[in-house]
Amino acid sequence: MSDSVEIEDTDEDTSVGLCEAEGDKVSSIASSKARDLSHLKKSPYDRSRLDRRPPVRPSKKERSAGLSPRTIRDDDSDDIEIESDLEGELQEEIKREMEAEPKFRRPSVTWGILLSKEHREAAREVIKYLETEGIDTNMLKQIELPTAVEVMQTRLGFLRKIGLDNEAINNYPLVLGCSVYKNMVPVLKYLKKLGFPQHWVSILVRKYPMILHASVVIDILPVIYFLRGLDIDLVDIPRVLTRYPDLLGFKTEGTMSTSVAYLVSVGVGVRHVGYMLTEYPEILGMRVATVIKPKFDYLMSLGIPQTIVARIIERRPYILGYHLESRMQSNVNHLLEIGVRKEAIPGMIAQFPDILGRILSVSAKDHASWFKDKLMLETDKVAGMIEKMPQVILIPTEMALERIRFLKSQHFTTADIGQMVSQCPQILISSIFSTLRPNLNFLTSEMKRLHTDVVDFPEYFTYSLEGRIKPRFRALTNGDRDLNCSLDWLLNCSDLEFEKRLDGRSDVVDEMVGPSFIMGGQLPGKPEKAKDESHSSEAYEAAAL
Repeated sequence: MSDSVEIEDTDEDTSVGLCEAEGDKVSSIASSKARDLSHLKKSPYDRSRLDRRPPVRPSKKERSAGLSPRTIRDDDSDDIEIESDLEGELQEEIKREMEAEPKFRRPSVTWGILLSKEHREAAREVIKYLETEGIDTNMLKQIELPTAVEVMQTRLGFLRKIGLDNEAINNYPLVLGCSVYKNMVPVLKYLKKLGFPQHWVSILVRKYPMILHASVVIDILPVIYFLRGLDIDLVDIPRVLTRYPDLLGFKTEGTMSTSVAYLVSVGVGVRHVGYMLTEYPEILGMRVATVIKPKFDYLMSLGIPQTIVARIIERRPYILGYHLESRMQSNVNHLLEIGVRKEAIPGMIAQFPDILGRILSVSAKDHASWFKDKLMLETDKVAGMIEKMPQVILIPTEMALERIRFLKSQHFTTADIGQMVSQCPQILISSIFSTLRPNLNFLTSEMKRLHTDVVDFPEYFTYSLEGRIKPRFRALTNGDRDLNCSLDWLLNCSDLEFEKRLDGRSDVVDEMVGPSFIMGGQLPGKPEKAKDESHSSEAYEAAAL
């Protein structure tokens, strides 16, 4: 059997245990070591001899004062064990200095809980000074503050210099417990290395003042590594943290990991995760069970395929921030109330996902009534117009009225305008000077057509004059060709199909009328870029730091 020797420290109420070993040789060594350490019970100051390195040679001043050798510990703190034979004033002074030292290595407002009556009395002047400066001191009376007013003046001036006014400080007064050199300066230096502009630093500190007493290595650096691992570019880190600084208070293995994992599991592309989180980092703070999954399931319940929902979230990640009941479900109900068909809702959301988050309680009904009055349209016509272009219910009525007035000045009747707008609502957002007027002038002056030809094909105003209309018209007028083709035949086809039509090799098929749900293609948004980055561990470490 092996022997185990345990030495108790009566003064510190701790124990030092030596590991068990087999054999007589190991047992004898353990017993010998125990005898060597047994004298440690006698003096509470011999605790430093447990260190396995030689003691620091005392200075000349210490030797003349009769002080024993001291030992510097691993934590590099000022908690130095001093053995002194001096009596009286010198010994009391050394004792007070030792008691005044912080008990923890890591600076934080938590180590400064005041237990000493002397400290509380010394801080009264500091509290009075802060009150004269307009600072709420109710939360500061139980934490350690500088005992000198001059130190607090420096600290308060530094906070104001980085952009915190009295209102911001009163929202989180514990920031006054942070040391400028131990807390604030290291954090601000690291933010500068990350590329934070000065005005962004002020915004970040105002939003999340807790960062000033955070540890760069323990609190901030793991979050930076986590964001980089999600393919967020290093240059985008300042923007992400400024937009949503609460990330610095989350655990990387908690909500942040599960939210990303769920989105990838339902079809969101891994290559899109970095873009999504850069544009809307609030996703990292959303719980899957209570926030993300219910919204995802609701969109699928409307008839949108899962792959399309994932693609919508890739391009418009902020829709996950819309409230489910008061925004998403409410807006869908308002659309149904004004006559929009339920089967058209999926296509509308895929075309314009923002419609789920806009306030439609008033604008939807008001715009529907306005179109009925101004354009003499029936309810089904207005609903069909909204199905084709959901943005139409958000267009300012003054903007739409200008287009209607222009068309009337060109001798279009109200019935003609209503027919054109219901078939092509893009007319209401087209520019008068760069689109409507030049296209209409070319139609009547160069093509020698009646302005009423666009009533049957109002999509004419959506084509580029220089890129589509003029080249097609020139190709049509070259040679002996019939000029009495319709605008639909002339413009509504690809260039290859148009060449076939000119040569008589194409059968014109009627175009499908009404909105359609297309599975393929990309939604509008940031184009996907392939990233083939290979960073060494050294380069990655340098970039993060």
